[in-house]
Amino acid sequence: MNNQGLLSLAQLILPSEILLNFEVTGVEEDSSFIRIHLDEMVKAEYKSNPDIESKGFCDAVTIRDFPIRNKGVDLIVRRRRWYTTKRRIGIQKL
Repeated sequence: MNNQGLLSLAQLILPSEILLNFEVTGVEEDSSFIRIHLDEMVKAEYKSNPDIESKGFCDAVTIRDFPIRNKGVDLIVRRRRWYTTKRRIGIQKL
């Protein structure tokens, strides 16, 4: 299956809550695994707040999900690294 087909399939099988906060950036398939790459999106309230900015991503975390058609499924998730511009400190959870 081509990458666009895998991307569409990933968007169909992932819970809507994940798709509200993360963008599917890629899907890889080999003989035994499907790897779905997810990057955290910038929320609208953060875009309009000049005191909060994103400075790249934290290290990716791999989550093992239920198998699909006898293939293991890994969700590779990258959360954004947020900083306040006033104090230049990292924000853990927003």
